[in-house]
Amino acid sequence: MSRPIPRPGSPDEFADWDFADCRSDDDRDHEDEEDDSDDSDDMEEDEGEEEEEEEEEEPVKTHADHKADGNACYKAKDYRAAIAHYTLAVHTAEAELLAAPSPPLALLAAQYYGNRSAAHSMLLKHRDVIADCAAALRHDPSMAKAHFRAARAQVLLGRCGPADASFTAGLVLDPGNAAALKERGAARSSLRRLELARRCLAKSESDGTPADARQSLAQADAALAVSPNWQEARLVRAGALAALGRSEEGYSATTSLLRAGAG
Repeated sequence: MSRPIPRPGSPDEFADWDFADCRSDDDRDHEDEEDDSDDSDDMEEDEGEEEEEEEEEEPVKTHADHKADGNACYKAKDYRAAIAHYTLAVHTAEAELLAAPSPPLALLAAQYYGNRSAAHSMLLKHRDVIADCAAALRHDPSMAKAHFRAARAQVLLGRCGPADASFTAGLVLDPGNAAALKERGAARSSLRRLELARRCLAKSESDGTPADARQSLAQADAALAVSPNWQEARLVRAGALAALGRSEEGYSATTSLLRAGAG
């Protein structure tokens, strides 16, 4: 039996209608897209929160951590990497000292400079060695090894006079250091040899005596054996070679000297 047709305007006119089914296909697709978009946004927010948590969990390294990293690289003979880590240790410690001076931290900073100077030494960066040793001594004037390391670098650069002073300063703090005593003796001997080489060369140039020129050359060579980059000793040696008539060797020595000076 068929249902009666509701009268227009009566309360029952729309009672059996399913309004949800009145939506068009486009409306349904649009709602599905919005649902997918909401899910995507939720996933991106979750991922962003996870990334922030991971970033927040990464610890900040201390100067001691950087030193430990430097020590590991030094033991592995990766001296350039060691220098980079020691530099981070130095900068971190110096920043903390600037904010709050602390004698114990100053001693640690001196150690970091000392460690970096050792790495510089392995790469034959003698001027950097001297600079780091000076910085270490500003923080810890009692660090004898900084005096000794600076002295050795000074000898290798041909600065035997300053090296003598550095060895002496270190020996005041560590008078029983036999190696430093021996090295200071060698530096002083080189200074005496260079002075003798100068006198012999001057005498040879004044009276033309070959024996004096040979003596000058021998003394200059002995000084250079201790300090190969000693410019003054190399200059005297070039003069002695010229006085002996060994012009080609003298010219080569002079050219090498000029190149070293230009560098």
